[in-house]
Amino acid sequence: MENSLVGTPFESFLEMQRSIKAGEVRVIFSSYARSRMNDAACYLSKNARLLMFLPYLCSIGFLSVAIFVLKLSWVYISFFLLSIIVTVFYHEGLISLSVVLVLSSICLFVSAPNWMLCMFISVLGAMIGVNVWWSKVRKILYSSVLFDANLLQELFESGVLALKDPQGNFIMRHIESVR
Repeated sequence: MENSLVGTPFESFLEMQRSIKAGEVRVIFSSYARSRMNDAACYLSKNARLLMFLPYLCSIGFLSVAIFVLKLSWVYISFFLLSIIVTVFYHEGLISLSVVLVLSSICLFVSAPNWMLCMFISVLGAMIGVNVWWSKVRKILYSSVLFDANLLQELFESGVLALKDPQGNFIMRHIESVR
């Protein structure tokens, strides 16, 4: 038995892979290991790197539709879109917060209802883009795990994925086996 499989019902990662293929266990990807998941998906598929821009594109698309449907000004939308992009994708707290406050206060000063509408539309677009992005990343990893036992071992040992048996119990790597 491999060291990282201590405490699991499997003797090897090939046996674990056969159980996944047979549907005896379900693969559960950790939402706390998204960086590692994205790196693995980008390594496995060239299209996965393009998926990272999907939240941007969804926000821009939703806001562009709002311009024509609701006859909003480009000024409000461009300021708000910049603030959303900085907030969602640039995680430096103080810089992000200051940019959002400056751009949002300009939009709010010009027109509060349009600013609120742009905020809602942009966040909705970004949320849809993020959900599609991660569902595609999970699909890429799941299909790869079915055919590559080494990738399964790497993802299992790094905590990116766990397994769930038919009774709903999680099968994960035990902390004692981490050395």
